[in-house]
Amino acid sequence: MSERTRRDIVEACNKLLTKKDIESISTADIMSEARVSRSTFYRYFHDKYDVMNYNYKQIVDSAVEGSSSFRDLLLHIGNAFANDDWKKRHKIHDYIGTNSFSDYIYRYSMDIAEEVVRTNRNGEGFTKREWFQMSIICYGIARMSKECLREDFSQTPEEVMEIMYSMFPETIKEYYI
Repeated sequence: MSERTRRDIVEACNKLLTKKDIESISTADIMSEARVSRSTFYRYFHDKYDVMNYNYKQIVDSAVEGSSSFRDLLLHIGNAFANDDWKKRHKIHDYIGTNSFSDYIYRYSMDIAEEVVRTNRNGEGFTKREWFQMSIICYGIARMSKECLREDFSQTPEEVMEIMYSMFPETIKEYYI
């Protein structure tokens, strides 16, 4: 029951995001659309931003499971954003600031990359140079996720992935998830 309820809340938020930006949506709107009580909503999520960000977490976690390298991971994420369901939610990027979707994408992408590196290096993380490079790349991932949702975006996920992957530090390119 709990995963179904969580999914209902997320789907309600996603439905609202096809019509309005996140700033115009209240938690009460999400609760009403999902037909859940206030206490139920807060059992699963802290706020509307937490619901919005859960979307990205689901994509990345699913992509991590199906990936054998950073290259695969980028391609899976790119393909996820290229689908029509995400294009309908383009307003997800309209809010900029604390709790923004772009900030979450950056933070979560950095966390995943750091975890992959630590796993492949017996607990050792990024070097200072790699951290700087990956930080730039993860900011790029956040920005490109917004661009990919635009109707007139002409590059394929494969093209975007190849460009971003070419920027990865050579020392970590082939690490496996």
